[in-house]
Amino acid sequence: MKVALTVIKGPELGRVMEFTEPRGFIIGRAKDADFVIPKDDYISRRHVYLEICPPHCRLQDIGNTNPAHVNGEPFTERELADGDVVEVGYTQLRVSLSAQVTPRVWKCPRCGHAIDLLPGEADPGQCPACIEKQQREAQAAHARQPEHCGTCGADLTQRANSDGRAEELHEVAVYACEQCVPREGKSAGTMIDEYELCRPLGEGGFGTVSLVYHQPTARVLALKQMKDLKDEHLVKRFEREVRLLKGLAHPNVVRCIDTGVDSRGAPYLVTEYVPNESLEDMVIARGGQLARDFVLPLICDVLTGLEYIHVQSIIHRDIKPSNILLRHAPGAPARSTPTPKLADFGLAVSYARAGGTRVTKHGTGFGTLMYMSPQQVQDAGTVRESADTYAVGVTLYYLLTGKYSFDFPTPTEIAEFQKKMKGGWKKPVEALQALMQLRRILHPFQIILSEEPIPVQKRDPSLPRDLAAVVDKAVRKEAKARFQTAAEFRHALQQVVG
Repeated sequence: MKVALTVIKGPELGRVMEFTEPRGFIIGRAKDADFVIPKDDYISRRHVYLEICPPHCRLQDIGNTNPAHVNGEPFTERELADGDVVEVGYTQLRVSLSAQVTPRVWKCPRCGHAIDLLPGEADPGQCPACIEKQQREAQAAHARQPEHCGTCGADLTQRANSDGRAEELHEVAVYACEQCVPREGKSAGTMIDEYELCRPLGEGGFGTVSLVYHQPTARVLALKQMKDLKDEHLVKRFEREVRLLKGLAHPNVVRCIDTGVDSRGAPYLVTEYVPNESLEDMVIARGGQLARDFVLPLICDVLTGLEYIHVQSIIHRDIKPSNILLRHAPGAPARSTPTPKLADFGLAVSYARAGGTRVTKHGTGFGTLMYMSPQQVQDAGTVRESADTYAVGVTLYYLLTGKYSFDFPTPTEIAEFQKKMKGGWKKPVEALQALMQLRRILHPFQIILSEEPIPVQKRDPSLPRDLAAVVDKAVRKEAKARFQTAAEFRHALQQVVG
């Protein structure tokens, strides 16, 4: 699997750049660009951004001067094909995409089942079937866990314990009898393996999320279908990688319960269903800013969950308010502090390795990019823990002030603009683009790489100085200047909270 760029016109004529791993790649005049083209007045300092996910590559024009061209036609963003010619100023690059891969056959030492592993993949030790068999045997010895329908109270103990996981999932599973399962939408009743689709829950950069019902155990769960992953070998590797998430259990991370590949060859991930809301939902509902005494303990819990996944050698890479789900205890007052749960951890790199692109796709919320550190913009595949602490820092900044750490429209501002224009732009992404033109706002990548974050006390002078110092450190552009670990960030925040 390879993406290659060959300069066929310009100062670097003949230069070849090859990529076998996912990464971002910027072309422009700036010294920090990945491919520097100096002394060309038709090129911006950072002009185009390539999201490289071999064997796929998407291109986005992020410059503010002359548009780049693909095969002689101007573009904003597009998927590149083998043989395409990208023209940036006076320089032309030919794109070569290679999808050839030679897997090696590995056999499970327990059962002999053969698995095709891609180059660079480590031997899994045992095949997934053997691992799950051992887990079921261990779980079968556990005591029966009583479970009931969360709506009508019907006894579901026998079904809940049928797979031996009722005790393990007691704190996270939602149970319902057939009569109490909510079903709506065109897809209701469709089966994906043993999971019945009940209703859509949303759509994100990785795929679509649905409420599903697992009839054998009476569990109500969430199923995420990954989109735009087409290569059979890459899909299988993705499924093997995310299967490792099933062993992770922490109160502040969304529990992964199952994985698989559907009949169309698309991988899916089944997780606990968090029936309340995300932090983003709460911010929008409460007018773009949350109370300090509510936010600080909540973010400390988020950092506790982040510390746990970092110990497992997982970098999240996609932390933002919409990926922090809030679970309220049954019967708890509406204004009580919920339990925050990190969602979508561990998916970003596996998705990119499987050829999936996200940040350059049309309709991707530019606001999402505002949580990415400069290092992640330039090369998401190599970032470490401080990229995640940066994203939590921007999240904290946003919750306390209702603003990002840079000047860029927030979802609340976009909604207010749409209301003011009385339906002039029905889609938020269209309203955002109009706002960016009106205020002459640069592309988020340009902002993140070239501007300095706004000190948080300039947003809200009432914030205590010691709290402001913690927030400002968390969102510093230089990786070494910010918190290096989630534990370090949490300890600093706890000292402020007192």
